[in-house]
Amino acid sequence: MTALRVNTLPDAIRNEVARLKGAGFPLLPLGGADGKTPLLRAWAGSGVTLARVLAPMHRTGSTTYGVRLDGLAVIDCESDDSALVAQIEARFGQSPVQIKTPRGRHLYYRAAGVVPNLRGEGLPVDIKTGARSYVVGPLSVRPDGGFYDPVQGVLGIEAPPTKRCNLLRDSFCRSKQ
Repeated sequence: MTALRVNTLPDAIRNEVARLKGAGFPLLPLGGADGKTPLLRAWAGSGVTLARVLAPMHRTGSTTYGVRLDGLAVIDCESDDSALVAQIEARFGQSPVQIKTPRGRHLYYRAAGVVPNLRGEGLPVDIKTGARSYVVGPLSVRPDGGFYDPVQGVLGIEAPPTKRCNLLRDSFCRSKQ
């Protein structure tokens, strides 16, 4: 007799992964001690199917997945400071999709143009973008209990805007004009 596996992946996470995958987002399973390590060696290639995302999560008991940033840019704020978020949105436009992370906030945008070094400007943020970049996805729960809480908009429903340029403040935009 073969024992049936007990599904340990919460319905909310499994449904969100399936919804995002169905909406065309490239995803990858995450895990490890911090919940942020890819569980696939070849995660950056095309063809990571829904089954290839869910199976390693199920097998390892992981409740975290990643959203690959092909065509997206995520501004990763290291704190959930409303003044910092307002400063970022004044510069790049309002982000309709925001995820509260255990330490800060992810602001989603469509990737466009040269990526500025905001940390070099003294801001406690990183910009993540490109096919070999990813962020932990909405509704994920890390092993330490850290939760990725959608607080504004729904990824795949609201379209992230293209980062806009303010020629008075953004020198990286001047070269595009």
